[in-house]
Amino acid sequence: FGLVFVAAGINAGSVHLEGAQKDKAAETAMQCMKETGVKPEMVAEVKKGRLSEDEDLKKFTLCFFQKAGIISPDGKLNVDVALSKLPAGVDKTEAEKLLND
Repeated sequence: FGLVFVAAGINAGSVHLEGAQKDKAAETAMQCMKETGVKPEMVAEVKKGRLSEDEDLKKFTLCFFQKAGIISPDGKLNVDVALSKLPAGVDKTEAEKLLND
């Protein structure tokens, strides 16, 4: 689970979402923040590339990835969906290697 999160965040500081993708991510994040009770500050730290072992953050991440279709309801990683959701600026070949390990 943690590897997925790290892999999805490769070069997170240099990645910028665009248009509808950004809007959908923000909407999903807000839904998951409400559902999990994660503190907004914790999510902000992750956006800066600072990961944490916080339980609410783990729940938020799972919620976000499930709503995005990256992780199935039974907890299985959908590599194709994960790769398709990565924005420009992420090395998808490197991400695929990490996700398939």
